Amino acid sequence: LKPSGLKALEDPPPFALFSAALAMTDSKVVRIPTVEMMEEEKTGASLRLSAMCLLSTCCFWIPIMFFLGSANVLETCEHYLDFILWLRAYSLVPMMSALLMQALLVVFAFLGRSHLFKLALKLQIFTGLVSVALLAWGWVEYADTSQDACVGTGTVDPKLIALVFLVLGSVGFPALLLSALWQGCCDSNQRLFRRAPSQV
Repeated sequence: LKPSGLKALEDPPPFALFSAALAMTDSKVVRIPTVEMMEEEKTGASLRLSAMCLLSTCCFWIPIMFFLGSANVLETCEHYLDFILWLRAYSLVPMMSALLMQALLVVFAFLGRSHLFKLALKLQIFTGLVSVALLAWGWVEYADTSQDACVGTGTVDPKLIALVFLVLGSVGFPALLLSALWQGCCDSNQRLFRRAPSQV
């Protein structure tokens, strides 16, 4: 069933194929008023903030591993400063950016600032695009550095940890890029709902 207070969305030409594909499924794109989205954000604020704290607690070891790895990069490394900078940035920037954007959504929802709330929704493209840029930068640094010249005798191998997380990031690259483009370029009020089964 279409939620109350929602109006049908007229799709612009760029999304004609998307609409045609939806027409063959049991789903429908509708547009939710910003006020209603803000109320949803306020209602689920405690759950979202708890999830953010849990994520930070569970993933605290990732920056530690990357920083230990950066401390084990030898000065003879081909891209000594760039490799260290990438290791530290890749471990912190995407996670901190995602947490900051979610916090902004909650704050603007409680303040009742609809324009700032929608801006925060659009700014979520920043997290995705920065993550993609860091991923590309990481592959360049990994390809241009060698094991013998860069890896010291410390506990954490910077080349190994870089390779593991670059592979993991590359697996999710298509979804990450499409999500970033959708959040930044499309109507942030759009939602996908399942149609009610037809009554015989």
